[in-house]
Amino acid sequence: MERVDFYAVGVLTRKVYFPNGKAVCGNCPYYSNRTAPSGTIYKICLRTYEPLGDVWAGRGIDCPLEFEGKVSERKN
Repeated sequence: MERVDFYAVGVLTRKVYFPNGKAVCGNCPYYSNRTAPSGTIYKICLRTYEPLGDVWAGRGIDCPLEFEGKVSERKN
């Protein structure tokens, strides 16, 4: 195995648009449902793998999204 002397660091930036400014997990592209073998449906964040409660009430505790103010551009 080759020895690691240093790492290159990359940063991923992606805009996420929330309709009418409603920034809740239910409107986020990282929100997903997963079904366990038992048939139980789990709501999770695909960025943080955080289990989510009511996805229309707000954002998860570990949500990494940062907001810069009101969006003035339209999604194309």
